[in-house]
Amino acid sequence: MGKERYLNTKFWDDNYIVDKDPIEKLLFIYLLTNPLTNIIGIYEIALKRIAFDTGIDKEMVLKILKRFEEDNKMKYFNGYIALKNFTKHQKNNPSINKGIENIIPEIPIELLEWVNIDLERFEIPEDIKQEITEYRQTVTACTQTATYLNTNTNTNRNRNRNTKNVTSNVTPVTKIFNHWISKNIYNHRKNVYQSQIKTALKKYSEDEILTAITNYEIILHGKEYFWSYKWTLGDFLKNGIDKFSDLQIAKDNYKNNKNNSKKSQDDILKEWNNEKE
Repeated sequence: MGKERYLNTKFWDDNYIVDKDPIEKLLFIYLLTNPLTNIIGIYEIALKRIAFDTGIDKEMVLKILKRFEEDNKMKYFNGYIALKNFTKHQKNNPSINKGIENIIPEIPIELLEWVNIDLERFEIPEDIKQEITEYRQTVTACTQTATYLNTNTNTNRNRNRNTKNVTSNVTPVTKIFNHWISKNIYNHRKNVYQSQIKTALKKYSEDEILTAITNYEIILHGKEYFWSYKWTLGDFLKNGIDKFSDLQIAKDNYKNNKNNSKKSQDDILKEWNNEKE
């Protein structure tokens, strides 16, 4: 039996919707009403499915989703769609609340943090509440630091000390994990790699690990590179930091060209394993 999704007639008078073109309106409605939606407004759906159902080219779907995210309406992250204000429009009754509570443990923490959801309204496990709180602290601290650096290009040593104080409540382990999650590489529901991160930090600096993760994401998602193998964070910490520490070298190694096309990802992985032996 199909789900029922009701679209308020005020939808068409909404100032945001009025300014959208027909394709954007179609995609917005589809993401509100397609068969994979759920009661919390955060659900998994493939871009291929969206493109097929709507008839909108996949590349155009990505462009429109990016606009929706920039407008703070919805977000596409690691195969999930998150609707910013979906739960605000759900009735506050025991049945609906229970349904949302059952789904919450399955949702990536960064999306629970991003959407507008009243945590006090629902009976959420304390460990999940703690995760959301810690993630919000990290996001806030990083935003404050970025703002500080952008507005103080000629900072002196005292100001630099102030910048460090802004992020002092966020541990390197947490920053590295959240940086990994933000890159849409491999989604981890919880940080089960704390010991591996601490081990990596004994060999590499925090900045070296963050840079390697950023470089890996560039190669992994870049169309001009043939590399598409996705490590877990634990595997990356063991195998990938040295391989992606230098962006230019990584680009040269994995760029699509006649020489590299003869070597498969499996061949490269075998070479890396042999190096460790």
